[in-house]
Amino acid sequence: MLRLDVEFVQMLQDFFVDNQNSIFVVFGISMIIVLLFIFFALRRKMKKQELIIQQSKIQEERYRILAEISNDILFEYDIYADQMEYSEKYTENFGRRATIEQFAEMKEEMQYVYKEDVTRFENFCILLGGEKQKFDAEYRMKRSSGEYVWCYVCGQTIYDTHNNPVKVVGKLTNVDMQKKEMEKLQFKAEMDAMTNIFNKVATREHINHLINTSRKQDKHALLIVDMDNFKKINDTFGHLKGDEVLKDGVYHLKNMFRGNDIIGRIGGDEFVVFMSNVTSREDIVNKAISIGKAFRKTYNDDANEVIVSASIGISIYPMDGSDYEELLDKSDRALYEVKKNGKNGFCFFHEERETSEQ
Repeated sequence: MLRLDVEFVQMLQDFFVDNQNSIFVVFGISMIIVLLFIFFALRRKMKKQELIIQQSKIQEERYRILAEISNDILFEYDIYADQMEYSEKYTENFGRRATIEQFAEMKEEMQYVYKEDVTRFENFCILLGGEKQKFDAEYRMKRSSGEYVWCYVCGQTIYDTHNNPVKVVGKLTNVDMQKKEMEKLQFKAEMDAMTNIFNKVATREHINHLINTSRKQDKHALLIVDMDNFKKINDTFGHLKGDEVLKDGVYHLKNMFRGNDIIGRIGGDEFVVFMSNVTSREDIVNKAISIGKAFRKTYNDDANEVIVSASIGISIYPMDGSDYEELLDKSDRALYEVKKNGKNGFCFFHEERETSEQ
């Protein structure tokens, strides 16, 4: 066995000696092939990296151009670092630095948000944490000039390979002009053209909204104010005079009630006043008496005289009804009692007529 191994080794030695040149050529060619393979592999990798870098630069340039030519303010929010990075237009529009550290803590930006929109801004900051993939919000922001403008902001969350939220990208748009135009259109749609108070539909909607957002302990009063003998004004002095009388009545109503009370015209000479958060029956009675005094007037010319007054029906929320329709019906019944007993007074639902002091 040992002899065979020795003979085999001797054969190999003789083979290498006899074919030394050929073996070196084959080895050299093999090394060249391996080196060429490594070279082309590295070249492909470098080209791929160059392409990625080039695409990244193109993307950055595209982002920069879009930010410059658009009226939108682009932003990128780093969730882990809690850092907000706005495009340069943010500084141009709001006069503040575009990079904000600890953004979600809201210490810096909160002071520039309109006080009535703080909750909306807080909700926006919560959503920046990646709670939703897509989201939007509207709130008013203070510009360097001191004015507040409506802004619409929308964003989309970016997730890593483990589905963890890492960044939010989006845009902030100044929509102040559109918002104010919409408010004007809404104002026109809700207002009675002649008296400039809520029309019938808007009156119902606003009162129901107030009721739906009320607390259990809240009490409100709904007053129907009917102008007595108004038809005689139109018949005797004409409709232009009638319009003046109506406007005069509305003028007094506006001056008597608070900004959070609701005043609307629901008929030709019929108005609704919704007193929100009343604290006592006495307050309602005093208002009814004041309306009676303000509406009671005498109109005359050389040949005619017409006395105008007010009849008022009153219902109380929630005792007399849980929505506008129920309260209106109860107030209307109370108004009927006033009319039946000679007009010029007020009456609570389920009670006898009370005559206002003149």
